[in-house]
Amino acid sequence: MKQNVRSTGLVLALAGLLVTGSLARAADSAQDLEKSYAAHEVRLDTRMSEFHQELQITMTQEALWKTYAGAVRHSLQDAHDQTVLEIQHAPVTAPEHFEHLLALKREQLNNLRQIASSFNALYVALSPVQKRVADEHFAKMRAAMLKRVEGR
Repeated sequence: MKQNVRSTGLVLALAGLLVTGSLARAADSAQDLEKSYAAHEVRLDTRMSEFHQELQITMTQEALWKTYAGAVRHSLQDAHDQTVLEIQHAPVTAPEHFEHLLALKREQLNNLRQIASSFNALYVALSPVQKRVADEHFAKMRAAMLKRVEGR
């Protein structure tokens, strides 16, 4: 009987340590996620500010710019929120995993549609010089992305 009590106590103590360790890792993950999100937010704000300056957005174009910038920021916030949900409510089964991925990709596609739509409205309002600057900006972004993908 004493052996069972000791064994049960040991199992409960180990389980407690595992749960505590998991909770600590989850807390660390949440803190890391918030730091990462804050860093992404700063980089996004910097890039958007630089792009705004490159384009030399006029007062009449400002409302269209704000709509575009808002869509980009919403997409970043939404990606953060989805990651938080993933950490809090990870799928349990393989089918749930795939359903979760499909829902995530649908949301990302909706966000991308909003970004494209708002940018297209802005692009129509840009001067030929501004359009060239925008085209070059996104060409550089694409080249940088391809470089990362190819591992160069």
